[in-house]
Amino acid sequence: MTDKNQEPSPFTRAIESLEAGDTAKAEALFKQTIKELGPTNNQSLLSYKSLISLATEDNNYTKALNISLDLLDAQIQALGIRHSDCTRTLNNIHTLCNTLGNKELAEEIMAMAREAERATVATSVKRLRTNDELLEEEEEKELPGARTIFMMPIAPIKDWVDSLGEKIKSTLSILLLVGVPALIFAVFGVLYLLGGQSSGDGALAAGRTYLAGGGLVSLTMDGGKAIFNLGDRKITQGYQAFTGTAFDLGRLMLAPPWGREYWMELHPEGLTNAAGLMFYRADSPELEIISHMQNVMVAADRCYREERSYPESFNKDDIHHFDYDNPFTTRLDYPVVTSVKLPDKRFANRNQLFAHLRAGGTWPGEPAIYPGAINCGHIVSETQTSYFDDFVVHGCNRLGRPFKGTDGATLLFLSERGTLKEQPPMPASGILASTGIYVWTGTQSPGIFLLANRLCLFYGALAIIYLLLGRLLKEPKSKMVANLLGFVALVVTILNIMAWQVKL
Repeated sequence: MTDKNQEPSPFTRAIESLEAGDTAKAEALFKQTIKELGPTNNQSLLSYKSLISLATEDNNYTKALNISLDLLDAQIQALGIRHSDCTRTLNNIHTLCNTLGNKELAEEIMAMAREAERATVATSVKRLRTNDELLEEEEEKELPGARTIFMMPIAPIKDWVDSLGEKIKSTLSILLLVGVPALIFAVFGVLYLLGGQSSGDGALAAGRTYLAGGGLVSLTMDGGKAIFNLGDRKITQGYQAFTGTAFDLGRLMLAPPWGREYWMELHPEGLTNAAGLMFYRADSPELEIISHMQNVMVAADRCYREERSYPESFNKDDIHHFDYDNPFTTRLDYPVVTSVKLPDKRFANRNQLFAHLRAGGTWPGEPAIYPGAINCGHIVSETQTSYFDDFVVHGCNRLGRPFKGTDGATLLFLSERGTLKEQPPMPASGILASTGIYVWTGTQSPGIFLLANRLCLFYGALAIIYLLLGRLLKEPKSKMVANLLGFVALVVTILNIMAWQVKL
């Protein structure tokens, strides 16, 4: 018995082996010490540290990390999370994790250690362990080092709440993901049901007619019907008017995304569509200017037929005198004629010039335009093989901008050798394909683009938000719900785009 009692302990023999340079034997004896004395014994804690040093010297950082995690677990049980030895071990773990590229979990353990939550640190220690752990994991025990005496009576309740934490977070996350769009649509529904009726129809006088393209196209709003007269063609569509009331907002946002909407805006002078074509009221002063433009063109054609040349001037001293009362400047005005010879430096031929004019440009030497102005161009195009003699007239509205024609380009009255060319017809495809005419009659308009594309923008924004959340969220169920909602919103957006908001 005496010989056995005097035999050195495994820890002492491990130190002796280490000093003798037999690291393999020392490592085995350190493990034996931990197994025999338990992980929280002081010699066991020193054995852990020696094993960490051996693994580090051997550049086996994964092994060193696993032993450090076991040491931390033992120190928390023996000393408490706030002990300085635990802090040093945590710092070592942080360094090892950075060396191995596992920075995220290392920072997480450090953050939770600062909060002195032993249970949470122990959970993260488990997550940090690799599959090839060096030592058998000890059963975790909750000791007073992690909690104060005041927490002990409510510890079972706290553990139960902690166990439900992830489920509660997941449920709340899903409820928020689904609830936010549901709330938005519920608000739209309440606005629709309780917002009253739109007063938009009142701004559209029953039976009022609007004219566009020099009178070639007319639009009559009457009895909830919009009647388009496009030359020899008549198209009737239902219309809805909006002013921006709560009721209007509700029905605009609850509209089916596959609808094809032909949008127009009401202005003091008339109705305009998305292409900028203005349908003027029959009593609009703009129609007076357009009528004068037509009369100027008639006078120019008559001059050509009688004299084989277009007039060079319409001022009061000229034989082809023509003047008119400008309703926007309240003065007597007359058309200004400019002679242009082609080709020149800017335009190789007449077709290039006419395309430039239809895009809103001016001809070489044209005087400045202003509200109610009527300008005329005498265009002579001569080459070795051709000769063209043209006369073009365009005018300006109350804003000093050229009138729009039925095709959405600048309204031009164009004559070739005394013969007036026909105006291009107004496209009817958009009106025919639309599910209805939508008219904004409110004073503050968000613009036809936003009105026509509101659903595309709304559902597109929802799709982007939810798909981003699907990438950012870590909880699997919440991630799945976010991706699903994002996919649904994306499909609705695509449906809305495919339905093509009519813009003419």
